[in-house]
Amino acid sequence: MYDNDFYKNLRKPPFLPKGKVFKTIWAVLYFLMLVSFVLVIISGEDEKILGIAAFFVQLFFNILWPLVFFKYKNIKLALWVSVLLMISVSAMVRIFFEISDLAGILQIPYLLWTIFAIYLNSAIYFLNKK
Repeated sequence: MYDNDFYKNLRKPPFLPKGKVFKTIWAVLYFLMLVSFVLVIISGEDEKILGIAAFFVQLFFNILWPLVFFKYKNIKLALWVSVLLMISVSAMVRIFFEISDLAGILQIPYLLWTIFAIYLNSAIYFLNKK
């Protein structure tokens, strides 16, 4: 699907997890996202429409990042997308907490992972800057 040589040839930062770790973490994060999203949908709270909108905004950036990084090989733009992802996830977490404490709590690992992803993306950018 994407050019694996592009990624393999990049200089990478310390603390970069192995591929299997990435897959496992994302599987857990997507499961937590699903559960918290369902909690928001079934809630009787007035803010649930805002929660649903926030979920889809962050999902847009979540889907956009690998396209920008891997398909278009634009590491710098991917870094900006990851910052927008973190901002949108932060907003979603805050809104989810207003709707359901559990829905908000379930998103904390995702927020922490996006912060870590910014570290990885920025390190790759600076290590490979020409």
